[in-house]
Amino acid sequence: MIAKLIKYDFNALKKPIGLTWIISLGITILFSLGIHFLPPGLAVTSLLFSILALVAASIILTIIQVIHYYRSMYGKTGYFTWSLPANNRELFWAKTIFNLSAILASSLLVCLCIALNVFALKSATYEGFSYAFEGIKQIEIPGTLLGISALYIIWESFIYVFSFQFIITAGNRSPFLDRLGKKGGPIIVGIILYIVMQILNLLSLLIPGILTINTRTNLSFSLIWESTFSGAAVGIMPESLPGQIAANASATIIGIPIWYVVLSILTLITLGVLTCRFYRRGTSLR
Repeated sequence: MIAKLIKYDFNALKKPIGLTWIISLGITILFSLGIHFLPPGLAVTSLLFSILALVAASIILTIIQVIHYYRSMYGKTGYFTWSLPANNRELFWAKTIFNLSAILASSLLVCLCIALNVFALKSATYEGFSYAFEGIKQIEIPGTLLGISALYIIWESFIYVFSFQFIITAGNRSPFLDRLGKKGGPIIVGIILYIVMQILNLLSLLIPGILTINTRTNLSFSLIWESTFSGAAVGIMPESLPGQIAANASATIIGIPIWYVVLSILTLITLGVLTCRFYRRGTSLR
């Protein structure tokens, strides 16, 4: 049943998502080719246009996913979803797997487009334009740092998907929040969730405990029992800034509050469990 639900979501969104992907990749490819033929002024303009197109595509993909989740659970096609012989867990995991797959595939496409843009800039040879982007030409990112960045994107994708599914599901729960309309309930839940997560993030920065990752050649880890705002941590954070990467720094040290990781995992589990429990328990279709 999970596979059937995923197939239904895929068939419903393959055209809008696929079209957005094709347009984004097409614009990036045109820029990558045109940078070698356009004068410097137009080349810079096309770069900005390419970046704006990627930002717009990311926003559009987010809107498409959120609207489809709402419609397939509580909107026009909600009756079809709830009529299927699927239990709470099957519905939750089908929606989660599809939304995660879609957002990760979109993130991979955005990274590919950014890589094409950087490659095009680094291969630019005519004077003036290449000088203006000399910093980009010198970027050398360690492979280990790329791996950590990929893990971070995957983790943020989990938080994003679990959060918007919880907000929409909890915001349409009877007998109270569903009375506030299509937007009222989710907005209230979203505001409360945002405040709670900000408080938890602040606590994670104040409580002592920082995991440092050295990406020099081989990964090495160490713990510093200081808070993120302490003097011991100040020397860690600047080394992870892009300026160090652009300067071909041989060592890149990243500091991560360990309590941020712990609280994020607990938050993720809580959102998933509550979302699953709220299914079929006093929901409202519109």
